[in-house]
Amino acid sequence: MKKKLVVLLIVICMAAAGCGSKDGVEPSGGSVTDEPEIPGSQGTEDEDKNMVPDAEGPAGNTDGSATNTDGQMAGTDDWEADTGEEEPVDGLTLRIVDGAETGNLILAGEGAGEVYTLSVEGVKILLDGVESAPALLEDGMLVEIQEPGAIMETFPAQFSQVGAIYAYGRGTEQNPMGTYYDLCGLYLQVLNDLWDVDSGLNGGAVYVSVDLSEAPGELTEGEKNAVAWIFAGEHGAEALTLTYQELAEQGYLSEYGEFGDEEHKAYEWADGVLFSITADESGGNEVFSLPVLKFDAEKWRSPLGAYFFEDCKAVWSESGSWGSYSVGAEAIS
Repeated sequence: MKKKLVVLLIVICMAAAGCGSKDGVEPSGGSVTDEPEIPGSQGTEDEDKNMVPDAEGPAGNTDGSATNTDGQMAGTDDWEADTGEEEPVDGLTLRIVDGAETGNLILAGEGAGEVYTLSVEGVKILLDGVESAPALLEDGMLVEIQEPGAIMETFPAQFSQVGAIYAYGRGTEQNPMGTYYDLCGLYLQVLNDLWDVDSGLNGGAVYVSVDLSEAPGELTEGEKNAVAWIFAGEHGAEALTLTYQELAEQGYLSEYGEFGDEEHKAYEWADGVLFSITADESGGNEVFSLPVLKFDAEKWRSPLGAYFFEDCKAVWSESGSWGSYSVGAEAIS
């Protein structure tokens, strides 16, 4: 009995001595190590991992690249980077607003701000599937930008590359006859005609606001933006697309003392001109069975500084384009 007790005590002592050995297994279940533990270093490795994200760049880009403080990827030269998980867009459908005759296209999409510039030099042109000359492109055409690549975040936006331009001719499913073909071109003509009359109203204009919010023809927001940008640029002014009310609310206008009262204040625009086109709902909408577009147009600077085109009509021609218009009456205030 005493021999068994002695043996048991020896076994216990050996086990206790082994637990304290540096070559043994740590009581906490930690890994075997040949280096002495540095006091206060427990958890440092985990803390470092939290401070430096694994496999990410300085600003969290998964490809390890740096990001500027404005969110733009460094080194991309302001080109928009595709960091989403969705597949790149194969094609972008836009309308040629202007520039088909020169090959320097101004294009517009559906949404606000969707305005693009594109030179067709060296770009493959396909008209209804057949390779064609750039001269066959027309203002008003719908086109699909194939393989648009990255897009420069400017206004208007620009493409880094274009695989091809696929255009839809008149009478096709994508561009049927009877639509408001090149309506942007018609409205640019009206705006420029308004600019030319009573030209003294334009003097010193830093801003030009083009209000097409009530114009007939259902232009997209992108097309409205494009018309305003083209028109203002032609006359060396900054483009806006604000209504009279919005201009007043945003502080562009100042009170005009001779008119209005405290409840109905009158305003003037010292450094800008407001152009607007609105639908005229009076009378019929057809001439010899052809659609007719009826509208009024105005340029305004103050209660005593405005010019009006009234009872305007544009008849859609059999060729499918709005080529000209007539003015029923002109007025000045």
